[in-house]
Amino acid sequence: MRKSGFICVCLGSLVLSGCDNILPTNTEQPSSEVNSSAAETPSETILAEVSLQADDLKRRIRGHKGALTHLEEDDFVSLAAFPSDIQSSGATEGAYIFLAQDFELAAAENTARVTVTARAPENTSLRVAYSTATDGNSGWQTFDMTDEFAPYSFTYNPRQPNGAGGTDFIGLAPLNGSVDISSVKVEAIPLQISK
Repeated sequence: MRKSGFICVCLGSLVLSGCDNILPTNTEQPSSEVNSSAAETPSETILAEVSLQADDLKRRIRGHKGALTHLEEDDFVSLAAFPSDIQSSGATEGAYIFLAQDFELAAAENTARVTVTARAPENTSLRVAYSTATDGNSGWQTFDMTDEFAPYSFTYNPRQPNGAGGTDFIGLAPLNGSVDISSVKVEAIPLQISK
């Protein structure tokens, strides 16, 4: 994602794109909740967004220790299975994508919606986590794969960073086989509390 550094005001809502200095204005203290049925609603305000396609994923996924493959002609990356007992905290013990601090600050005390478009053979699962590294994480959210690409989403309400803040991560860890991933999108949206 290229940083454009502009701010636009639309219908009284602040929309931030690629800004480095974002101060959250929400003063509520949300609990760190996870909602696996995170459907996008029309005319929803997006505070910040990171959207990665296959070529971006090839460069941005870390921690995979040889588990990532990508052929030039493919519009997806393949990620091999990880052990079942890995942690979802810190940078996670799976493969991970680093989220810049401007995204972390936009998501803090709001809601982060994570959408991974993936496919895999039957009986294969993909675990995905949002981790603040030091201030909590969503835990692994497990999605049973189908053999066709489909979006899998969940939401998580990150807390305000402790101190100066740091780095947020998206963890990815296939279970019982390799998973093909065509895109990962992470959006900071206004606070949503699950019931």
